[in-house]
Amino acid sequence: MLVLAHQKEDRSRSLFSTIASISFLGSPHLRPDSLSKWNQVVAILGTRTKSPADALVHVDSARTLIEVSAAFEDLTLSIPISSACELRESKMKRALGWPRRSGADKFVVIDSSLCRTGLSGEHIEAVDSDHNGLCALDEHNSYRQTLIKFQHISLWGKLPTIISSASQGGQGIVSTTGQPLSKCSTLTSVIDGHQTKIIAESSTVSVSPSHMRDDLLQKSESYVPNRWKSTDRQREPKLPCYLLDSSVIVKDFLGREDVLAHIHRTLVVPNGMELMSGLKAFAIYGIGGIGKTSIAAHFVRTRKEHYDAVFWLNADTTGKLDDSFGIMALKLNLQEPGDDKDKVSSRSLVRDWLANPVKSHVSGATTKARWLLVFDNVDDFRVMERFWPPSGSGSVLLTSRDPLVDSCMEFSDPDQDIETTTISLPPFSETEATEFLFKTTRRRSMTRDDKIALDVARRLQGLPLALRQLSGIMTRRSLTFKDLLDLYDEEAHHKQLHETWEQVRTTGRQHNIATVWGLEKLEDGARMLMNVLSFFDPDHIQEDILREGAAQVKAADFPKNNNEYSAARTGLWKSSLISIENELRRSGETIEPDEVYDGITKLSIQERADAMGLDPNIASESEVFEAMLPEISVHRVVQDAARAKMDEVQLCEAFETATSLLLARWNRRERLWHYDREDWPRANHLYPHVVQLHGHYIKMTSKHQKLLASVDFVRLLNCAGWYDHERGRSKESNALFSTAFNICNNHFKYEEDILLEIHTCLGCIATEINDPKTCFEHYTMLLEMTTKKHTHPQTTEDFDALMVAHNEMGIAHLMMGHIQDSYELFDEARRMAHIHRHTSETAKSIFLLSCANLGLAQWLDDQLDAALDTLTQAWEYHKTLVEAGEVSSFAPGRLAHAIGNVKDSQDLQNPDNADGSALEWYKTAYDHYHHTIGLYHHRTADVSHKLASQYIKSRDYNSAHFHIDHALGIFKSRDHYKPELARSMNLKSILLRAQGRDAEATHTSVTARLMYSEILKKTRKERFMNKYPKEADFDKIVTFWSR
Repeated sequence: MLVLAHQKEDRSRSLFSTIASISFLGSPHLRPDSLSKWNQVVAILGTRTKSPADALVHVDSARTLIEVSAAFEDLTLSIPISSACELRESKMKRALGWPRRSGADKFVVIDSSLCRTGLSGEHIEAVDSDHNGLCALDEHNSYRQTLIKFQHISLWGKLPTIISSASQGGQGIVSTTGQPLSKCSTLTSVIDGHQTKIIAESSTVSVSPSHMRDDLLQKSESYVPNRWKSTDRQREPKLPCYLLDSSVIVKDFLGREDVLAHIHRTLVVPNGMELMSGLKAFAIYGIGGIGKTSIAAHFVRTRKEHYDAVFWLNADTTGKLDDSFGIMALKLNLQEPGDDKDKVSSRSLVRDWLANPVKSHVSGATTKARWLLVFDNVDDFRVMERFWPPSGSGSVLLTSRDPLVDSCMEFSDPDQDIETTTISLPPFSETEATEFLFKTTRRRSMTRDDKIALDVARRLQGLPLALRQLSGIMTRRSLTFKDLLDLYDEEAHHKQLHETWEQVRTTGRQHNIATVWGLEKLEDGARMLMNVLSFFDPDHIQEDILREGAAQVKAADFPKNNNEYSAARTGLWKSSLISIENELRRSGETIEPDEVYDGITKLSIQERADAMGLDPNIASESEVFEAMLPEISVHRVVQDAARAKMDEVQLCEAFETATSLLLARWNRRERLWHYDREDWPRANHLYPHVVQLHGHYIKMTSKHQKLLASVDFVRLLNCAGWYDHERGRSKESNALFSTAFNICNNHFKYEEDILLEIHTCLGCIATEINDPKTCFEHYTMLLEMTTKKHTHPQTTEDFDALMVAHNEMGIAHLMMGHIQDSYELFDEARRMAHIHRHTSETAKSIFLLSCANLGLAQWLDDQLDAALDTLTQAWEYHKTLVEAGEVSSFAPGRLAHAIGNVKDSQDLQNPDNADGSALEWYKTAYDHYHHTIGLYHHRTADVSHKLASQYIKSRDYNSAHFHIDHALGIFKSRDHYKPELARSMNLKSILLRAQGRDAEATHTSVTARLMYSEILKKTRKERFMNKYPKEADFDKIVTFWSR
C-alpha cells in the first residue's frame, strides 16, 4: 500500500506524515543477493495449503517481491519499525512437487536475515513461535504485549506533532464527545484517560471539517520526501551547489600538507574579503600516477565549505566537458530539465554565471557566490578554450601531465585580472613512501622491516600508484617486504616490464620509473579483457559493451559468456586494476563485482540519474536506461602499461576486439541516413570510446596502422562521425571520416559500399560547414560511383542509392552557384522518389528534400510561381504522411522555410496583394525544427533570422529581438557559420535603427560590414564586394538553404 501511495501524485501521499510506526509480522523482505531464499518465502503458503498456485511458486514472483522490497527501501521512512521473525520451526503441508528446503518437513520460515528491511529506525524482534503463531497474535503469544507497547509509544511520539500542527488553526482536532480541543494540553488529558482505547479504536481521535484537512496537509509537508514536491521552475540559482565525481575516492591519503597549504593560500578567499580579486588558478602537473587527482580531491573534500559552488570536471575530452557543463547548468538551476539539451547553450549559461555568480535575482540582492572549478586531467589544452572562464572572480584548480598546463590561462579575456600558480608535483619522499607502504599494507613499523621497506620505496621512486599496487600484491599473497623486493628484482629483468616504465606512451617522454602491475600474472581471460579495456576511454565503460557482442569476438581468450566475463572482471577488480562504479557509491562497503552488476537497486538508479542531471519522469526512457547501466573505469597509467606490454599479435587482437564490441553495441543501420533520437543516449555513451580508439590508431606507426585497418573499424568511425554530424558537431566529425576515407583508399578500394558511404558523409559535412569545393568533390565521386554500380537499377535499394546521389549532386551544384545544372539533378531525384515512395522510407525523405531543394533553386532563379507549385505539392504529400501517422524527419521544416521565402518574395513584388502568410510559414518551420533537430541547430537559427525580419516589418520589436538574438547565439558558437553570423549582425543593426538606437545600430553595422569583407576576401570574391552592402548582399554570402 505504501509503495503504491508513493507512486501516486495525489493527496494519498499525505498519509506518510501521519504514520507513527510500522510493524511487520513474519514479512519477507527479499533482495537480489538473497534470491536463494525464495523457497523460504514460498514456504509461507506451505504452512497453510498443499496446492499453491504455480504462478506464486515461480521464481518470477521472487523478482516481483525484490522490486517491491527495493521500492519500500526507497521510501526512506524515518519512523520506528518493528520486524518480527520466528524462532520455532514451522511444519509444511505435504504435497507432490512442493519446494522443500533440503528435503525437510519443518524449518524456520522467516528468519532474522529475511525479515530485515535495513531501514535506520528498524528493530528486529525474535519471537518464540512458529510462523502461524507469530501472525495469530493470540493471548498466548508473548510478543502481543510487546507489540502493543511499541505501537503505544510510537503513537505518543507522533501525535503531538500532528496535534500541535492542527491546533494552530483552531478546531482542528476534537474529542470523542465532539468538544473542540484548542490546546495540546487539553488533548493530552483526554488521551491520558483513554490510552488503551486510542490504540484499539482509531475513531476516538478524528479530524474536523474539510478546511482543516487542507491545513493539516500543508503542515505535514515537511514529512513528505523531496522527490514528491513540485519542481521550482524559476531560474533562481540553487546554492550551495556541489558537482563532485563520486568515482574519485581517496583512501589512505598521506602527506602533501605543503602542497595543500599552497593551494589553500592561492584559491581560498582570504578572511575579510567577500570574493577573490579576479581569477586565481592553481595548476599541478606531473606524470600519471603521481597523485595529482588525489590531492585535488582531498583539497575539495576538506575545503568545500569555503565555497558556495564546487564543480569537478573530467577535462580530457570535449565531450566530457560538454556533458559536465550541461549537468552544471541543471544543478545550478540555470536550465530546466527536459529542455533541449544543447551543449552550446549549457556552456554559455554556465560561463555567464561564472563571470557574474549571483546568489539571487531577487531585487536588492547583491552578494556573489564563491566558486571553485576543478579541471582534472587537462592533457589537450585546445579542449579548454570553450570551457575556460573568460572573466570573473573565482578559483580554478587544474591537474595535467603536461608542464605547459598554464597555457590555459591564455583563454581568459585580455583585461582579466588573473593570478596563476603552477607546480610540478614530486613523488613521495623516501620517508613518505615508506610510511605509505606501511599504511596501505596495514603493517606496523618494525626495525627489521624499516630498511627493506625503504629499499622498496626507493626502487619505485616514490610513485604513489605503484606503491599502492605493490602493497595490494603484498597483502593478497601474504608476502613480507623482503619477499616483495625479491619478486620485484626478478621481474625487473623482464623486457616488457622494463619497457612499461621506460617510456609512458601517452606522453612519449622517458622516465626512470619501474613498478609491478602484475599484468603478466593475470589469467588469460582477465589479461585479454585488460588489453581491450586499454583501448577504451578510461571513464564510464558500460559493462554491456563488453558483454553484448562477446559471443562473436574472434579472439580465443576473450570472455565469451557471463561466467567467463565474471571471472575475468573479478581478477582485474581484485588487483585494483579496474573500478566498479556502483561499488564506489556504497561508502565503506566491499561488494563482489557480481553483486554490483546483478544488484542494481532503484536507489542506485536514482543516484545515477541525479549524477547525470536526469529526471526519470522527464528524460526519455532510453536516456534513463543508458544512465542505469553499470560501468567500470580504468586508470590511465594502467592502460598505458597494458598497451606497452602487448606484442604485435596481442595488439591486433585487442584492437580488433575493441572495434567488434563497440560496433555490435552501436547496432548501426546499413545506410547512415539518420539516427532515431531514441538511439542518441546509447551513441552518447559509445562515442568517447570510439574517439579514444581512433586516437590510438592515428598515433601508431604506418606498419601497425596497416595491420589494424579493417572494414569494421571504418564502419565504426562512420557511425561516430555521423552521430557527431547529427548532434551539430559537423566540423569535429571530419577527423573521423577522413581517417575512414584514407583507410579505404589505401587498403579497401574494392569496398565500394563503404566508399560510397564515406563520400556521402564527407559531402554532408562539407555542406554543413560551408565548404562548397569539398562538397562538390565528394558528391561528384558519389554520383559517378553510384551510376556505374547501378547501371541497370532493378531493386528498391538500387533506386534509393541513385536518388540520394542525384539529390546530393544537385546540392553541390547549387552551393557552387550552378542553379541551372541543379534543376535536372533535383528533378531526377524527385522523379525516382515519387515512383518508389510507397515502398521505400528513403524515397519518402528524398521526395520531400529534393522538392525543397528544387523549390529553392527556382526561387533563387526568380521563378516564384514554379517554386510555389513544387513546394506546395511536396507539402501536401507531407500532410498525407502525417494523417497516416508516420513521423517525418526535419524535411518538412525545410519545405515550410522555402515556402515562406517564396511568399515573402511575392509580397515584395506585389505589395498591394501581400497576404503576410510568410510569417506563418516561418513559424511552422521553426516549430517543426524545434521538435525534430532541436532549438539550437543552425537550421533553426536560419528560420529565427527570417522570423526576426518579419517581426521588424510588423514593428513587433520584442519578438524580433528574441529571434535575432537566438540566431546570433547559435551562429557565434561555430566558426564555420561566419556568413550567417554577419548576415544576422546586419539585421540586428536594422532592428536597432528602427528603434531609434542609432549609436548601437552603427556599431553593429560596422561589425557586420567588416565580417562581410573578410568573408569575401577569404573566398577570393572581392570583385563582388559592395562597399556598403545591403541585405541582399549579405544573403548572397550565405548558402542557399540558409537564405
